[in-house]
Amino acid sequence: MFPAPRYPALLQQANTKSLIFMVKMLGFLALLGLGQSAVAATIQVPDEDNHITTIADALAEANDNDDIVLAPGEYKGPLVIDKKITLRGSETARTVIKAGGDQPMLSIHANDVTIRYLTFDGGETAIDQTDSIRVTIEYNIFVDQNSASIDVIGSSDAQIQYNTFYSNTNAVLLESDQSNLVERNIFARNDVALPALIAGDSNSFDFNCYFNNSQDGGKGENAASGNPMFIDPGNTAQRDFHIQETSACKSEDPGDTVDTSIYFGTYGGNTPDLVPLPAQGVGASLQSADPLAMDVQWQENLSYLVGGYRVYFSLNTAVDDATTDFKDAGDASTVTLVEADGLTKPVAAQPGAVTKLSALISNQRIRLSWAAVDQATGYDIVATNTANADEVHTLSVTNASATISGLTNDQTYSVSVTPYYQASYYIAVRAYDSVNKTQLSALVDGVEKRIIINDAKTLGTAAAVEATPQAIQPYPDLPNEGCYIATAAYGFYSAPQVQVLRDFRDQYLLTNSWGRALVAWYYRTSPPWAAVVKEHAGLRAATRIALLPLLGVAYYLTHLQPWQQVLVLMLLWFTLSGFVRLLGRIRLGSHGE
Repeated sequence: MFPAPRYPALLQQANTKSLIFMVKMLGFLALLGLGQSAVAATIQVPDEDNHITTIADALAEANDNDDIVLAPGEYKGPLVIDKKITLRGSETARTVIKAGGDQPMLSIHANDVTIRYLTFDGGETAIDQTDSIRVTIEYNIFVDQNSASIDVIGSSDAQIQYNTFYSNTNAVLLESDQSNLVERNIFARNDVALPALIAGDSNSFDFNCYFNNSQDGGKGENAASGNPMFIDPGNTAQRDFHIQETSACKSEDPGDTVDTSIYFGTYGGNTPDLVPLPAQGVGASLQSADPLAMDVQWQENLSYLVGGYRVYFSLNTAVDDATTDFKDAGDASTVTLVEADGLTKPVAAQPGAVTKLSALISNQRIRLSWAAVDQATGYDIVATNTANADEVHTLSVTNASATISGLTNDQTYSVSVTPYYQASYYIAVRAYDSVNKTQLSALVDGVEKRIIINDAKTLGTAAAVEATPQAIQPYPDLPNEGCYIATAAYGFYSAPQVQVLRDFRDQYLLTNSWGRALVAWYYRTSPPWAAVVKEHAGLRAATRIALLPLLGVAYYLTHLQPWQQVLVLMLLWFTLSGFVRLLGRIRLGSHGE
């Protein structure tokens, strides 16, 4: 008989230092994780890197004391807040929550929640606060709620301050008498602003401004009345509830024009959103090419918070937040830019050749990408049906990618991309706050104009590619193309595993020609296989197991910071090293018996 190996003794001797190091490293990583979870985090919405596209995603991710910040845009309710968090918009007027049905847009069932810098538009009820304490709702806009803007039920110590309520059935319903504070708000054109004050209640309705409500309700002390002079509340495309200089709601002391902390409504107080709304009615024209001069005009912003305007300009590239060339126009609404302001006469340039041109096909579309060409300010694209020369599609773009739509499936197109140089200036108007000139209005569609200095184009060397669009039918039907088999295996497109694979596709496959070819092949061939996987539970489980190695690699490449990648490699190395040494000692021990 063979003697039994001395496993216990060898295990005690084998690679002890490596094992200790591994345990310490794992403990260090665990501490890092605990430390990160214990510290309040700021969660941005959207945040594609972390697969957060909706407020619901952020709420699911959040812990107590976290700060959820919404980028300007439109969001949908209903949403439930059951954690101690802050939910705020980046810009009050342009961060809008709309109803997704008859349920309240926000239902609050937690203590110490703060809601600020948001616009709630339409629906039945905007905020339902039930059995919670110390909820703060401030610097928001509530418009066109059919039931109630804010309904406080069985709650205490709520602070509803510096909000604007406009054209609602009930602005604030208080189904509680426990020290709730409603002050420094503007109530305008509501059916009922506030409930009546009841003797013995500990609620406070002081320092509010009222205008043209059917019923004001309990006004409390130090109330103001009169037209708030909103800029443009009826413009459903972009409501503007900033107030003008002559507003009756600027202060309970009509003689006070300095202390904004005692102003009413969304844009009063000490910490309102100071970002002006984007400039309106921007126009620009070339006055003279030599000497260079351009006329720019825009619509005056009547908000008392706007201090003036900066007119930014950039030669051949669009204005962005990094652009530093501008002329301060003060409070004027027109300006002429001249060479003394920093304009420079453009010098003719010769663009090079288009390289790395590739095409990715989809349903009635071809997506093109290529390497940016030096000295090119734009690209002319022509797509011609090789079987029907009369079918020609043209477009011009300024970036090194484009999508041609409206094509005929199963028809081959010859697509050419020609770079060109055409001198032009980009002009953008940005309003700034009256106190802080760095608080600038956003760069959105309409605030930037392009002025072509010379109509002539200097052409570079074109490149061409052929592609055949095809109908790609996802299975199951998905809101976006791709990852069909993984979606079938995990059951839904937003599964974290599917998102990891999608990130890998976007970052490592769609960035090169062979990767795009592989993705195109997968899109063509995988839907039937996905259909089979979806219908069989055993296949779904087997596919999830088969995808584990790819998921590990994809997550490692797309989600770990460099230092985290190094730590993972070190752990793998020491683990493998220890295992190999252990096997070696076991083998030597067994031969020595």
